[in-house]
Amino acid sequence: MTTALPHDQLDGHVVVFRSPSRTACEERALLLVSRDIGCMVSLVPEGYAVKVAPDAAARALHEIFRYQQENPPPRPPAPPPRVHHWAWVGSVLYFVLLLLVADLALGDALGRHWQEAGQLETGLVARGQVWRTVTSLLLHRDPEHLLGNAAFGMLLGYLAGQIVGPGLAWASILCAGVLGNLLTSFAMPANHTSIGASTAVFAGLGLLGALEWRRRRSSGASLLQRGLPWMAGLALLSMTGAGGMNTNLTAHLFGFGSGAILGALLAPLLQARAQDARAQWIAGALTLCVVSGSWALALL
Repeated sequence: MTTALPHDQLDGHVVVFRSPSRTACEERALLLVSRDIGCMVSLVPEGYAVKVAPDAAARALHEIFRYQQENPPPRPPAPPPRVHHWAWVGSVLYFVLLLLVADLALGDALGRHWQEAGQLETGLVARGQVWRTVTSLLLHRDPEHLLGNAAFGMLLGYLAGQIVGPGLAWASILCAGVLGNLLTSFAMPANHTSIGASTAVFAGLGLLGALEWRRRRSSGASLLQRGLPWMAGLALLSMTGAGGMNTNLTAHLFGFGSGAILGALLAPLLQARAQDARAQWIAGALTLCVVSGSWALALL
């Protein structure tokens, strides 16, 4: 769209606006008529033009200029985010790891009672057995507990992995889950015990909300649009993490909060490295090393 200069004349009239869009010309013509400026829309080789009498050209140009200042063209939509196509790998490895530990714990492999060795005991964590904040995430009390955390965790890990890649996503989820367990051990009595991946699962929920909030903020979304991921996360937390006899609400809250805070702080770094294959491999390898190393310490 262009606004013509007053000397651009057509059939004795001055062209004050040209556009390939007839609608755009008709909008300007309606504006000029509302200001008592006679005009007409004509077909021209470039598309359409708004014409006025020569003595009204200055006023018409001024009105069109004001209109365009007050009604700038809409911002083009943000390009869709780049999706990491290997996000499923992290979710599959998570599921395999949960099943492997469940099988080994069920059979008391290596002659050790895995649940006793790996469960979160706040008194023992306070005395230095911090590896329990990791090992307890892979233990479950029954198949329903295991499958629920596996399904929910795989979904959240997959969604986060699409944004920042599987290695970085699962490394972040593990860090937030461990932090959630540490905070739980400080908040609960010394004889408190707990197991389950739900702390890490809700950490993944908080992480995903933070990543999506950051992405929407950088794309210029409205305050409501930026807040939708948080609303959805809190709704899921209240529906799935706050009920049941064996539900550890404290751990769920600390997990969600840890994931949200870490996600908000690390989102720029994670998104900048999302397409860096080397960073994904290193983060994924470190995650597996932390898990296997924690279990080695627990079983020794």
